[in-house]
This record gives sequence, C-alpha cells and structure tokens, in this order.
Amino acid sequence: MSNQLLYINSERSLQLFGFLINREPTALANYHLLFGTDLQYRLADYDQALTFSKLTSEFINEQGLMEVVVLTPSGNFKTCINDLRKLESKGLQIKVLPKFGAWKNGSMTDQVYSNFTTRSIIKYDCFTPIEVKDYYRNKTIVITGAGGSIGSQLSSLATLHYCKKLILVDHSELAIYYLKQKLKEIQGNRNIGYFIADVRDKERLTELFKTHRPDIVFHLAACKHAGLMEINGHEAFKTNVLGTKNLLEVSNRFHCTHFNFISTDKAVNPACIMGITKFIGESYVLNTPCNGNLKVNILRFGNVLGSSGSVVETFSKALTQKQPLHITNAKMCRYFITEEDAANFIWSAPVASNHRDIIVFNSVEQTEIIELARLMLVLNGDVEFNELIRLTQTREPWEKLSEQLYESKETARDTPNKQIKVIPGNELDPKAEKLVDQMALLFLDQNKAVSFSDLIELLTQKQP
Repeated sequence: MSNQLLYINSERSLQLFGFLINREPTALANYHLLFGTDLQYRLADYDQALTFSKLTSEFINEQGLMEVVVLTPSGNFKTCINDLRKLESKGLQIKVLPKFGAWKNGSMTDQVYSNFTTRSIIKYDCFTPIEVKDYYRNKTIVITGAGGSIGSQLSSLATLHYCKKLILVDHSELAIYYLKQKLKEIQGNRNIGYFIADVRDKERLTELFKTHRPDIVFHLAACKHAGLMEINGHEAFKTNVLGTKNLLEVSNRFHCTHFNFISTDKAVNPACIMGITKFIGESYVLNTPCNGNLKVNILRFGNVLGSSGSVVETFSKALTQKQPLHITNAKMCRYFITEEDAANFIWSAPVASNHRDIIVFNSVEQTEIIELARLMLVLNGDVEFNELIRLTQTREPWEKLSEQLYESKETARDTPNKQIKVIPGNELDPKAEKLVDQMALLFLDQNKAVSFSDLIELLTQKQP
C-alpha cells in the first residue's frame, strides 16, 4: 500500500510523468496520482487520478497517506499554493522533487527531495469564514471592481448564496466579459447583472442605484499599483478618493444598509501616493454622516498572493523566461493573504461588525520576499536557488521595507475568529470632507505634478 501522493499541476510535469511511467513503472506504482487545480481538465484522460473531493479524512486514513510529492515544475504558483495548503490541512507533509534535468543518475528513486511548507509564505491558519446565515438572503448586492483578482473571487462566492440580485461593476469591458464567462457555468438561474461603469462617473452610479436599489455595497474598485500611481497620482485620487466619495453619496441617497470599503495595509502610515489616497478614502468613509439605515465599515488586509501586478506575478514571469529573480532589499517583507481567504474575509467579516468599525485580517506575521523567491524556485524545481536570486539594492523611496496593519493610535480587539481583529469607530471628524476638497485643489490642477511630500504637508498641516 502506497502512503504517498504524486501531485502534478502542469503540462510539463504531466509529460514527465508519461515518460517516467514507461521507464520506471515500478517506482511510480507506489504513488497515488493527484492532479492539481490547473490540470482538472485532464482527469478524463487518467482514470487512476484522484480528485480533491476524494481525499476525505476516511480515504487518507484507509490508504495510510502521509506525504505529497510535487513533480516539478509545479505550474501556476498561486493555484499550487492553494492546493498544497488544502493538503497540509489534512495532515499531509509536502516534499518537492527537483527538475528532471537536475536528477542524480536520472532515476526518480535516487533523488533528494526538498521539504516544503506553505506556512513559510502564508503565516496564518486557513481562514474559517463566519457563519453568514441569512444575512445576504434576498438582498441586492453591488460589487465594484468585480472583474479584478479579488472581485471575481468575491463574485463567485456571492453566487453560492441566496442573494436577490448581484450587480457586478467594473470599468474594464474585458474584465466584465471574462467574469461573465467564468460565472456562466456556476450561476445557474441567479439574477446577475454585468455592468461597465466607472466609480468616477457619479451620474452612471446614480442610474444603476436608481434602477436596481441595492442593499449592500462592496467597494473594491481602486488604483492599486504603488509604483505607477507615483507618476499617475491624479488618477489614483480620482478613483480612490473621488470614486469612493461618489459611491458613498449614492449609497446614502438610495438608502443602502451596508457600505464596505476595501482598503489595504498601505493606507497605514502611508509612504506612497496610492497609500495616501486609500488613507483619505478610509477617513472619508468613516467620517461622513450617514442616513439612519446605512452602516459603513473599512476592511483592511495585506498583499493578495498572485494578484495582478503582484511580486508573485513578476517572479513567475521571470521564471518562465528563465531569468533571475530581482529583489530590491534582503530585508523586504510583506503580509500575504490568498485570494480565497480575502474573498471569504470580505464576505463574512461585515456580518459581525458595528457601524464605522475597521475590520482587519490578522495575517500574524510578514513573509520575507527573499524567502518567497526561494520557495517559488523550489516549486519550479530549481535546486541551486541562491544563484537565481539577485539583490539589486535599488529600493524606491515609496517602497517600505515592511508594512503595518494598524496605526499606533488604533487599538484592535479580538473576535471569536482569530483571523479577524476589529478597531472600533471613533467620534466623527468633521475635517475629513475638507481634506478631500483640499486634495482636489492639488490634484485637479492638471498643470501641477503632485508629489508625495505635497500630500504629507497637506495631511500634517493644522486644519481650521
């Protein structure tokens, strides 16, 4: 009886499996074959392959399964990490084979396996969603930025609940098209509307809200790329501040019951223009008087693993092109959260919140980017990974060495869910709207290039 699973998640590793099954059939007979998420479409061609649904605790115990061996290259890093986390949660240990070209003696049985744990990257336990019960039943829900990495995951999650209607909004025609194709298979008879709209366009938002009368708003639409926003600060302001202002005003006007602003750890003691615009967005949402029905919340978390434009995407591209991985500083570290956990957090955390709470995903500790690079190389099958990492020492002024989830003045309290912390809302600050107006005077002057120092001066000056 075999106590090992052989995990395959890419066409290249599947080709290697086909080669090995002819050359070393005895060695491979000791493994149960498991296809990863990215190879589910090949299951019909391999009757012997297991699915994740078959890996119940009873099956694992019956078969005496103890280890998972990853055949490299492991394919898409994001989906691979999600798969391996699920396997680890079942008590299985992970080992990784090097690339075939680096095998000693060319035999699978003679190789030195690398021990691997996803906990080296994702520092927290798998997120356990809060029971939402009937909170979303028969509610009309708006999701802005629905075509983005987290937005599409949240949209998929929302289709599993008994919402009255989903209003999915994105400014990108292509993003909405892909989202519609993705949800077509799982939405069934759900009432879903796909709308191309920009949160900067208040008239368009008014039209949507007047027609569909939403109850709950999840505001994910944002300019997120810190480096690009340093030279496109006007766009960050118009989307992250004015867009948020538009959406909150329309939500207020049409008597929504819950407004959730999705923020970022970069809004805490911001070091970049994007971070400042998210900080101002937070402040505006928390300090705007609302009608008696509307509850507002800020939802704050770190970097989403593998999202568009992320460091994982950059490293993955370099690996595909057989290029070294460049890191600006050996001490650089970040909080990471998976897309699935981010969506579950967004969906479940507001249920237990109070008006004007800041809800924070507790990622426990940060991951060193150099360690992330090493682990990505291991899953790619590269044994001599230290030779493939380059320290450039070219950190930009807007790049922090590490991030923060809380300001020093913020006091977070625990909740029954250990991954969720809550910062209770303070008294309304009437200066928040004035700050937005002053920032608008800076940004909407197209003849002026607004710098980070200009914004810091604005934030620190005494308000009348």
